[in-house]
Parts: sequence; C-alpha cells; structure tokens
Amino acid sequence: MRSVLAGAALVLGLAVLPASAGALTSFVSPSKNIHCVMSGGVRCDIRHKDWNAPKPRGCQLDWGQGLSVTRTGSRGRVVCAGDTVLGVNGRTLAYGRSVTRNRITCTSRTNGVTCRNPRGHGFRISKESYRLF
Repeated sequence: MRSVLAGAALVLGLAVLPASAGALTSFVSPSKNIHCVMSGGVRCDIRHKDWNAPKPRGCQLDWGQGLSVTRTGSRGRVVCAGDTVLGVNGRTLAYGRSVTRNRITCTSRTNGVTCRNPRGHGFRISKESYRLF
C-alpha cells in the first residue's frame, strides 16, 4: 500500500510522506468503483467505466484510468501514470457528502464524484462519463 500512496504522491507532484503524517487524505465512493487520493492535488481512479479518454499529449505511460487536478492548476486532466490509486484504503465518502483538503473539495453523489480546486477547475468522474472543467 505504501508504494501505491508514494506513486500517487509522485503523480500529484507532492512530497512523499507516510500516511500517518497526515499528508494524504484518501476516500472511496460508496460503490467502491472510484478511489481518490488528496494532498496538494487530487487524483481519482475508476475501476469500471463505459468511456475512453484520449491519450494526453506526451504520455508514455498508461492513461485514462482516472482524472486529476492540482490546487493551483487550470482544468482537470486525464491521468497519465504507471500506477493506480485503486485499492488505496480510505474512508467511504457517503453520497451527498464532501471532503476538503488544501482548498480542494470533492463531493460524492450517486452520479459520480466531482472535485474542484479554488479556481473552480476540476473534474467529474463516473462509470458512465467524465467531464473536465
């Protein structure tokens, strides 16, 4: 599990700290289909989906397994990474509930998870579709 957390931290451009240091907040959707890790940014990976995302420019790794946004960045992006945050143990974020870390807020709903940074950029991810904004 520590290697998955470290990989998630690296993808998000964060310093790698043990989970006990409070550097990462992780959660899963009630369906257990969407797993997210938050710190200086947020990344949500999805286990089962009915959509395919285009390959990000310059990506030399796997892509489309999730979406991410940084705290200060512009719109959300398709993940390009050789790892996954699926299986990261986190609390279940009940439908209708939100979690905020470093001014990024993620909300769980029956139609997916939406994450937004302070600039209003982010993403919505669900089994049926995704949206970057």
